[in-house]
Parts: sequence; C-alpha cells; structure tokens
Amino acid sequence: MKLSPDANSWANVAYGLFYWIFGGLGQEVLFRGLILFSLQRWKGWKIALVVSSVLFGLMHVREGITGVMGTILIGGYWGWVALKTRNIIGTTLAHGFYNFIFTFLFVS
Repeated sequence: MKLSPDANSWANVAYGLFYWIFGGLGQEVLFRGLILFSLQRWKGWKIALVVSSVLFGLMHVREGITGVMGTILIGGYWGWVALKTRNIIGTTLAHGFYNFIFTFLFVS
C-alpha cells in the first residue's frame, strides 16, 4: 500500500469524514445492530455471527474475492466484539476510522 498523491486534499478529508460517518455508521447499524442482534435472539450467536459476517462480506463484492474474504473476517471480528460488549459503539468507531484511513490509501 502507498499513500494516495491527493492525501492532503481537503476534498479527500471531507469525503473521508462522510465515508466514516455514513459508511461506518450505516453498515454497523445494519449488519451488527439489526442483522446480528436480531439473528442472535432468533437462531443463537454462532449462526448470527456467521450470517451477518458473510452478508457483510458479500456487500463488498466490488473488491474481488480476496476483498470479500477479508471483509468477512473483519466483519466476524467486529461482530464478535459487538456480541461481547452488547453494543455497536466501538465497532462503529473502528469501522468508520478504517474507512477514513483507507480513503487515502490504495493497493499498488
């Protein structure tokens, strides 16, 4: 990975903040807040964790198979954290920060 040539652009910073707020928050509310916790009550934590992680990964199909697999793994970790803490505040902040940082980076 290397830093994007436009990393100091205020437009990128604004985009990164937008992506942090709406990408991180929106996806965490959907995949951890709604899907994970709803499925946990209905089918148990193991099925809930697997299903929400796979759906989260499949939503990132534009990143290719390695992106999907990596996203499933990180989604599984964030799901586990959400289950252990019983909230999505930490995962929302982590997801948002991840999105913000990767606004400026790309795989070379």
